[in-house]
Amino acid sequence: MDVYLWLRRYTIVMLGTKKKSRDPHIKAQEELNTELNELAPLITTQEKRKTTSESSHNNQRLLIITTDASIHERGSLAYRRMHDLDSQFREIHVLLLRVNKKPHFETVVHPLDSVWIYTIETTYYWQLFKAASAQIHSHVVFAGDFRADVIVAEDLCLAGLMAWWLGRTYKRPVQYHIYDNFWDTSVIQTQTPTFVCRNAAAFLLSRATSVRVHSETQRQAILHYTPRLKDSVDLLPGYYDLEAWEKQEPCIDLRATYPQFKFILVHVSSMRQASHTDTVLAGVAPILRQYPTVGLVILGNGPMRSKIEHIAISFGVQNQVEFVPTPHDIVSYLKTAHLLVQLSDNDEDDEALMIAAAVRLPIIANVCTLAGTLFKNLESARLCETGDSSCITKAITTYLNENESRVRLPMNAHDIVFDRVRQDYASYLKAYKESIIACTHTKES
Repeated sequence: MDVYLWLRRYTIVMLGTKKKSRDPHIKAQEELNTELNELAPLITTQEKRKTTSESSHNNQRLLIITTDASIHERGSLAYRRMHDLDSQFREIHVLLLRVNKKPHFETVVHPLDSVWIYTIETTYYWQLFKAASAQIHSHVVFAGDFRADVIVAEDLCLAGLMAWWLGRTYKRPVQYHIYDNFWDTSVIQTQTPTFVCRNAAAFLLSRATSVRVHSETQRQAILHYTPRLKDSVDLLPGYYDLEAWEKQEPCIDLRATYPQFKFILVHVSSMRQASHTDTVLAGVAPILRQYPTVGLVILGNGPMRSKIEHIAISFGVQNQVEFVPTPHDIVSYLKTAHLLVQLSDNDEDDEALMIAAAVRLPIIANVCTLAGTLFKNLESARLCETGDSSCITKAITTYLNENESRVRLPMNAHDIVFDRVRQDYASYLKAYKESIIACTHTKES
């Protein structure tokens, strides 16, 4: 049965069609495992992949499948990642999947020399695979040859299923790039369609041969649930673009957005326990109560959002705490704030520390993390133990009352990161590309 027919059936069920069946979650799991395996290709014209003993430096062609519409926005992380890869691949084709969302984009965009973006927009999920197959057939298949050598999926739901299907259809290797913990119930609830995403992660990872993540925390989470991927899950090369962050002009001004605040604290949070946002609030609350013109802006989303809001209310500071969904451009927020308070012990949040140091923003951080390795307390940052809210209160008070600390510490932190963090962009791009094309040596199930 075709994927789009399968999705159509379950879309109708979720819309309220009365139909006698077993638990829909159990049935979804069973049918996802059986019907997708028996999927007949919607595109019949195809050619066996041409192999060569060696390929030239930039001869590989890449297909990226994503649901992140920010790839159309210049300056966003998704756009910059695509821009970076432009010099590393002969061609990059991007398939953007969107269901019943606005704004609408042009069907085909050619933003860079070697990059094409194809936007698939449908009203219902069950229409998505059929519409995507037509777009792929029109723009990525030439003379019977599927032009992409490698397929990269940027999630374990719709993009992942589309990548698995195309890889199976055209005999191409698939690599999954994972940004979220797809076993976290709260994460699943934010994915759509939820009834598909609930089972898609297990389905795809049981067949995957190449997975890339952005932190050791994510890697360990995957191995906990799928031990067989021990030799297939690797970290993507990371790069802290300090010079670009330092020179970037902010496109958002927190001081203009919140004119009621004369001093703005920023906290970047994944709204999980590892972010220690509850401790941050406990440490910031006494300051907010004492100074009505001091405000806290929390950047991020996650499962503890509701709990954090209730904590702010319990402290009586809800009018001085602003919540902003995870922005694509964190640099602008940090450049226009007065102080970063970051206690996260999750290595996924290290980038916020690096950005703050690069843009000379005063820092309060967790001594048990990267900050404790790079910075020295009272010389380049204020460092606190995990869970020590009183330390946060004292550190903020010092920054508020001592102008010298607000200038000297961030200057020292800036010099430290530029001195100790390697800035070899060419090597980073090469390593990133090699990490992707490594999947050509594996076989997708």
